Amino acid sequence: MAPDSNFPPIRACIFDMDGLLINSEDAYTDVTNTILRENNRPDLPWSIKAQLQGRPGPSAGKIFRDWAKLEMSEEAFMQRQRELQRDMFQHCKPLPGVEVLLRRLSQAHTTMDPRSRARSPGGDHRKIRLALATSSHGNNYELKTKKMKPMFSVFPERNKIVGDDPRIPRGRGKPLPDIYLLALETLNAGEPERPITPEECLVFEDSVPGVEAGRRAGMRVVWVPHPGLLDVYKDRVAEVLAGDTGSHDENDLLHQGSTPLIGSPGRPGKPNDGWAEMLMTLEDFDYVKYGIDWEDQRYRTESGQSAMPGMTDKELEEMTARADGKSHAAEEGTKKVEEPVPVLQTPDPLSATAATVYSAITKKKRWNWNAPNAQPAWNSPVVTSTATSTVAKPASSAWNAFLSTADAAAGSICTCIETPKSTTVTVTPTSTKSVTATSTVPVTAKSTK
Repeated sequence: MAPDSNFPPIRACIFDMDGLLINSEDAYTDVTNTILRENNRPDLPWSIKAQLQGRPGPSAGKIFRDWAKLEMSEEAFMQRQRELQRDMFQHCKPLPGVEVLLRRLSQAHTTMDPRSRARSPGGDHRKIRLALATSSHGNNYELKTKKMKPMFSVFPERNKIVGDDPRIPRGRGKPLPDIYLLALETLNAGEPERPITPEECLVFEDSVPGVEAGRRAGMRVVWVPHPGLLDVYKDRVAEVLAGDTGSHDENDLLHQGSTPLIGSPGRPGKPNDGWAEMLMTLEDFDYVKYGIDWEDQRYRTESGQSAMPGMTDKELEEMTARADGKSHAAEEGTKKVEEPVPVLQTPDPLSATAATVYSAITKKKRWNWNAPNAQPAWNSPVVTSTATSTVAKPASSAWNAFLSTADAAAGSICTCIETPKSTTVTVTPTSTKSVTATSTVPVTAKSTK
């Protein structure tokens, strides 16, 4: 069928978690394979794991037990599983592109998609709303995200839906759409503007049942599959994106569990209908395609080049690097040669930390920290604490370049509060990277802590 192209801009983004935002799906696999090997059983193949992803625990457990045929009791299996998960879940990390995407969406608003005549009925510049909809139960959610609180703080507490949320009708987890319909309810609760409609929602999923749940909710979907999962469905991508893999009987879904939410069970889409797409990484997400503007006037490089509509994060970084006369950042696993950088001496370590991370993220060689004994260049120790500084607002193009690239370069999450004369920058470390920076243009700064 001809794909639909007359979509309104996206006003809300709803995220799955496991295997999409964090690498917890790999942890689940490791836990399961450990138990299987302890019981002389083969490792879990992706053909089975694909059926478990995104489902609530009870339904996933039944599929697994029917395949594994373990001699141990279900109670013993669950006990061993909890023991292993308590350890492995503490080491979960964000997947590539996640921190950047969430930070940008938390600051984004709607705009008109230049490839479409569609416009948000209430006008442009509506704030993008964010929600989390995960099948993980509350305790496991806390375990997995304990070391990533700043990253998950972009989701308001009322918009975090976990698998054991009592508002989800019992027995109506993914691939049924109830969890996404509930997320939409929370997004619209207290919404001062026109209520968000399902077609104005974009669901981010890594699992096949999750994609189906999003499509049944009447929402657009971005599927980011694990390479192992894609290998299982490589010849059926169009069916997956339609939410119509034929894995479920419609009559069974209609009568499954308790009373459904309004709109459930919904209907899957059609292959190639334009309502869903596949990405191999969230780094490739195209904001403009969905009528999302995360940059406002900041959507340009320091040299003044405008980013083209549809440009991805990777392409914007490449263009910025070329404008600065630099090569693209080295791929992971390749050796990087760092230039030696002198050390900044300052009596205010919080200011120094904020300034160093601030400058390192820009990669622009434009800033000089105006502090006693400051040098034209400096080297930061490992960033281990949150730092907040207020800086006098420099030239627009230079400041905008910082905001355009303030993402993962220093392994930190940066939030900014702007006023006409100054900007407060809060730097929250998410790793133990050392960062370096050089500078030539003076600005002033004042520590607020």
